[in-house]
Amino acid sequence: MKKLFILCISFAFLFLSCEEETNVPPKDPETANPVALALDDIKRNRQLLAKAWETLPGRLPADTIKHLRKISESRAQFVLEMVQRTKGLFKEVIKSNSDSKAADYYIKLPDIDGESRSMELSRLYAEEYPLEEFAARLTKAVKESKANKWGILESYASRDGNTLPIPQAEATVNEDQILAAIQIGEIVADPSMSEQEQETAIAELVAKANIPQLMNGLLLPAVQHYTDEPSNDPFMSWLNTEVNPAINGGLNRDIIRRVAAAGLVASIECLVNDQYTNDNQTTASWQLLEARFNTSLIFLWNEVWDQVPER
Repeated sequence: MKKLFILCISFAFLFLSCEEETNVPPKDPETANPVALALDDIKRNRQLLAKAWETLPGRLPADTIKHLRKISESRAQFVLEMVQRTKGLFKEVIKSNSDSKAADYYIKLPDIDGESRSMELSRLYAEEYPLEEFAARLTKAVKESKANKWGILESYASRDGNTLPIPQAEATVNEDQILAAIQIGEIVADPSMSEQEQETAIAELVAKANIPQLMNGLLLPAVQHYTDEPSNDPFMSWLNTEVNPAINGGLNRDIIRRVAAAGLVASIECLVNDQYTNDNQTTASWQLLEARFNTSLIFLWNEVWDQVPER
């Protein structure tokens, strides 16, 4: 059984993926484990998320953040301005760091309109508890859906073009498993729970709902320990050196937890979306990572708006 890791946070978050140590799978297709192979690729693909964070200082240095926050007349204007600065960033990272054929295929996948999405998520902040409302809307949509199963991943695709089908138990998830994953978001964001309590609660929920390994690897976020110590992680470093100084501090553990939880809910939302493409592990993980990246930033900018006193 996979072990859930609680990683450390410094004004930031990454995403917890329940990781499993596996041996190098055999090359013989008859004995190869497609789930282990797919998880290995999914783990490597997560490195693209770090590369995306590494590009942020060039796009959004402290002076830019401070200026846009100062001149914006409303929350919506500020969030949209910030979103425009990072528009297409994740796809650019994929294009420059991945196999060109795979990247070209992924980039041709349909996009959710960025501005409409940003406005939709910004309006959640009219609610007293925007993250809870986000999760509640997704829960309602899942319960009202005519589907009773959702495909996570159809097959493992190797670079030489060969494919191995994913066993049904790992390839799909049911309503209870999706709802359990959404509930993990509530645990992630719960300010009353210690990191150890969160780790235990998540592990118990994963086991109780029998969430498949592939769903763990693709979706689950990291709840990280809050610390003021410097971090080598690119996103944490950017928040410490650019975002936090731009707003004179104010980003705390609870905010970071909410942003992390929003990224999780967004990736679940992407998975149950009709436009989700699950034919191979590469495009599947890229889509979920991009949904996580973009939505996390939108929630972050909404939180940043609240941290600066009205003029």
